[in-house]
Amino acid sequence: MTLLIDGHNLIGVLPGIDLADPDDEVQLIHRLQAYHGASGRRMIVFFDSGDMPGAEDRSTRGGGTLCTPTTDGR
Repeated sequence: MTLLIDGHNLIGVLPGIDLADPDDEVQLIHRLQAYHGASGRRMIVFFDSGDMPGAEDRSTRGGGTLCTPTTDGR
């Protein structure tokens, strides 16, 4: 089963990451890559606003980012 994750909502409840951090999305992706490496679970993460460096913008309505973390850093 694929996990669908609202990235900003998850950042808001995780210790050690703050929504005010300029690289909060990148920090979350690194944590999820580690989780993926340990669990093998497929996941899709979306960020409903803001910009995440290196991610593909697939939103059709008002800026959002969709990414699929992998252990090989892509």
